[in-house]
Amino acid sequence: CRQHPSIGLCCDTSLSPKEDLLDGFDVVLSFQRGPLADSNWIATEIKRWPSVVVASPERLQAHPLPYHITDLQHLPCISSL
Repeated sequence: CRQHPSIGLCCDTSLSPKEDLLDGFDVVLSFQRGPLADSNWIATEIKRWPSVVVASPERLQAHPLPYHITDLQHLPCISSL
């Protein structure tokens, strides 16, 4: 920041940011799952890493294990991406 004070940084962790909210930025780093939606953006992949689903021991003791991927939609989730 001290070396480049005119550069601003804004973090938005939504999985589907609205394109009009990104107007005015020169560069946007998007953490995407799946293909990029059709847009006028020019996208280049710069990094890829795996996603994991985790649960606390207390959560696993209090609730049944999900056995199918669709079971996850009924569970509370904290996601940063």
